[in-house]
Amino acid sequence: MLIHKILKFFHCAKCFIRQKSVYTTTLNNPRFQFTIHSKPVESVAINTKWNHFYNHHLKNAAQHKFILHDGPPYANGELHAGHALNKVLKDVLLRLKLLSGHSVEYIPGWDCHGLPIELKAVENLNISSPEETRKLASLLAEKFVKTQKTSFQDWGIIGSWTGCYSTMDKCFEAVELKAFSDLHSKGFIFRGSLPVYWSTCTRSAIAESELEYNLEHKSCSVYLKVILTRYNNHLRKYVSKDSNVYAIIWTTNPWTIFSNEAVAYDVNATYVVLQCQASREVYLVSKNFSDKLISLLPRARLHKVGELIGNDLCDCFYYHPTRVSCEMPFLPSSHVCESVGTGLVHIAPCHGKEDFELAKKYDLPLNLFVDESGCFTEEIGADLAGLSVLDEGNASVIKLLEPIIIHKEVISHSYPYDWRTRKPVVIRLSNQWFVDTEKISHFALEEYKKVNVIPAFHKHSMLPFISQRPNWCISRQRAWGVPIPVLFRRSDYSPIVDYDLIDHISSRVASEGSDFWFTETCDQLIPEIFWKKWSLESHDVYKSTEVFDVWFDSGLSWLCVINSSNYSRLPCSNRVADTYLEGHDQFRGWFSASLLLSIALTGCAPFKNLVIHGFVADSCGRKMSKSLGNGITPKELISSQNGCVDIMRRWACYSGLDTVCHLGSKEISQNAASYKALRNSLRFMTGNLYDFCPVTQLNYNEKTNYSLSKLILDMANNVSEDTCNSRCLTALDKAVLYSLSTIISNSLNTYYPQFRYNTILSEIDQFLSYLSSVYITSVKDRLYFNSPDDSSRRNTQTVFWLTVECLKALLAPILPYLMEEVESVTWNLLSSQLNDFKQSTTLLERYSSLSLHDYCSVDKSKPCSDWILCLSAMNRWDKFKNYSNYVNTASSLFHSLINSLPKGEEYIPSTGSLSSANVHITIPTKSQEVYHMLKALHPLESCISVSSDLCYILRASSISWSVGSYGDEVTNTLGCYNFSINDLQVSVTFPLGDQTIKCQRCHRYTNNNFKDTLCPRCIQVLDGSLSSKH
Repeated sequence: MLIHKILKFFHCAKCFIRQKSVYTTTLNNPRFQFTIHSKPVESVAINTKWNHFYNHHLKNAAQHKFILHDGPPYANGELHAGHALNKVLKDVLLRLKLLSGHSVEYIPGWDCHGLPIELKAVENLNISSPEETRKLASLLAEKFVKTQKTSFQDWGIIGSWTGCYSTMDKCFEAVELKAFSDLHSKGFIFRGSLPVYWSTCTRSAIAESELEYNLEHKSCSVYLKVILTRYNNHLRKYVSKDSNVYAIIWTTNPWTIFSNEAVAYDVNATYVVLQCQASREVYLVSKNFSDKLISLLPRARLHKVGELIGNDLCDCFYYHPTRVSCEMPFLPSSHVCESVGTGLVHIAPCHGKEDFELAKKYDLPLNLFVDESGCFTEEIGADLAGLSVLDEGNASVIKLLEPIIIHKEVISHSYPYDWRTRKPVVIRLSNQWFVDTEKISHFALEEYKKVNVIPAFHKHSMLPFISQRPNWCISRQRAWGVPIPVLFRRSDYSPIVDYDLIDHISSRVASEGSDFWFTETCDQLIPEIFWKKWSLESHDVYKSTEVFDVWFDSGLSWLCVINSSNYSRLPCSNRVADTYLEGHDQFRGWFSASLLLSIALTGCAPFKNLVIHGFVADSCGRKMSKSLGNGITPKELISSQNGCVDIMRRWACYSGLDTVCHLGSKEISQNAASYKALRNSLRFMTGNLYDFCPVTQLNYNEKTNYSLSKLILDMANNVSEDTCNSRCLTALDKAVLYSLSTIISNSLNTYYPQFRYNTILSEIDQFLSYLSSVYITSVKDRLYFNSPDDSSRRNTQTVFWLTVECLKALLAPILPYLMEEVESVTWNLLSSQLNDFKQSTTLLERYSSLSLHDYCSVDKSKPCSDWILCLSAMNRWDKFKNYSNYVNTASSLFHSLINSLPKGEEYIPSTGSLSSANVHITIPTKSQEVYHMLKALHPLESCISVSSDLCYILRASSISWSVGSYGDEVTNTLGCYNFSINDLQVSVTFPLGDQTIKCQRCHRYTNNNFKDTLCPRCIQVLDGSLSSKH
């Protein structure tokens, strides 16, 4: 509603100005300096200037360094709305820090390795060679880095664009290899056989952070009965001699039954013995599950015959479901929960992490019958060999187990999927490289306590990815990535991790890149000195063909990018990023990976602050997808707004740190309307400054040394101090300045530090609504129709000039293109009146400097800038609070009067306005607050005025007020109406017949004693204009 009011006002104002009359040329009509719509062609030039300033500032940066470390986006496609949200929020932060007097360091980066790029590079190509795959993947990544980089720059994102990083940079890969060597030497990395999440599509291990869970995955849930071969007296007393005892186990992965090595129970749980009346079979399940089993098998007519505690199941054994006469144990385990399943858990050490830990504890065998493709191996038998465990192989197992299945059903449940391929994964025993997270997690949690997280409610989101994270598998069986520089002995497959060799390989990678690892033989790779050192020959070993997990790559970016030159001196010279700013999904990814690796290498967190934004969804909150057709790309958004990047930036800032950031036609329209209202407001104000010179207004002499920032500072101070200029300002003028000071104070102290950019934009929208509906409506008469040099008109221009400068300063980080455009208008206006006053810098550069230090008290130990000093001077307008209250009270009175006027009366204008009315207000003597309000807005008590602030606010022909008592009854007479409003007695008199005239120049009604087409004010202005010409 606010935005529509603002746009409606400017449309009406434009129509008013365009009305032609014989007096049109005598008016102070605005001269607009820029168009209603932005000109995207000008953005290229301003981008160049910003980048030049950033690079120049970076070279000369001395103190108050701020480091924003870039979480690298994936270089595998076109940019989406999430990229726009992330990069714009980062850019606003960078600009804010520059404007606050910091030197900033922001090196944009890209994540260039990994499966999506590799698969896309070889798509529809018959390529099996790792060398060719790597070449194509590298070209693809380079292509998207280039296109994404261009788009980021087109969005006005500042940064070290000539010194960007990527995870496939030679120096990045070289430092990563050194980090692997250090981590291994410290005992944080080990090689071992552990169950890992395995993508059968890509034939590679994947980390837990690369999973997403499909809540609607369908599995065949089966309940199996396994016959007990031996059991103790606790159970025997409930079983007759002719009865068989069966333990009921449950699984949603029947294909894992071949790897079963035990059944686990909870020592503290209660188990029951159920007897089948029909077959005399005895079933053993947890007490929690017993009722469900009875309901599942109604024909068995089960009834309870005994009860046991978990400990009573020790020394029990059963026959394996598929291995003939193979006896397996019952074992206690803390991971068993009696409320889940049957309370008796099928243990397959090769396919479960808790199962594997139990196998280690009791030295159970590890029998793996699933290959890298997720198919059964030949050891399992010819009938099943080669069948996929997720498809036909699982179905075949169920058919094989049919004799011991007591119940089966298809269920929907949560199941892990590879987030890249969108296919289900399996857990499979595999020999891999791992980061030992157990050794790091405690220290990571302690360091994380020191990290500031914004918004604060996200603080806990990191904890499960640190405290509950299993050993992190960092090896991948792919071609495209950073190679793991180790060899393996052919004799026992043990790894050779030689730190000197890794240093040698790292040095070569730094100069050549890492492709040679895949193309050269061991003889070519390994210098002779190492063969002698190991007492081995090249045919005794083979090189690793595995690459590092991409989260290991990017998790070391803090080291490879902002600490690469300090690596040999870590941790004493460790440079810590001030801020990481990413989406909340990065807690499980980049945030936690970076934290763990930094703790392991340096003992401290790599960041001081984490700023978290949400994910982008459509207007209905649905995830954007091709199938729904609800996606809007940044390119489409900008194109729909005639190339105006600022509208996209406004959306990103208005969405801010919301958990869900909605983007659809509704959001685009709302932000476009707000942008247009702001642009129109700025256009209107600057259009009325064509003959305003702040130098003249400040009474500078010829020797005064000034700059634009100095003019702003002096003007801001001048109106807030008890000077001639400030005393000339009316209550209306001061009310506007107070509103600005409130926004300044809130923005500097709260909204910007808390990343509440949406609140800044909302408050400015509300201010613009107030500016148009109250202030501009009230002052446009003096602005257009008073003489050009009239003091009240100059005061209005002063307020406009300061308002424009304040909005430029406040919105420079958020809407930089529009603010730079207004900055150029400011310089053009000044240069038209002041010789040799030409624009030499951008708004960003001008305000980021500290040229005003000689005129202000500056604490050099803290960051400071002209931006801070000018806004601080404007913040002193908070002393005008009372005037704001007075204007708001008067404005409310106006609306109350308009609503109180009777409808359809002969002497009341059809528009329901007071434009022809004479208003008199009577207040009681006790009402001091109202008295001060009237005194401020209409200083002369009992005197009629046609030009007081109160008259303009009420939009009346004339107004007067007095202190007195009310009569007992107030009656209305012809053309005269009386109202009681909040302790005020208001008399509104509309003229009868020809008692008033409408001025042909200013269109105001005036009660003249002589007939004329002009009011006295306009006559005086025209006479003065004529005399000045002669």
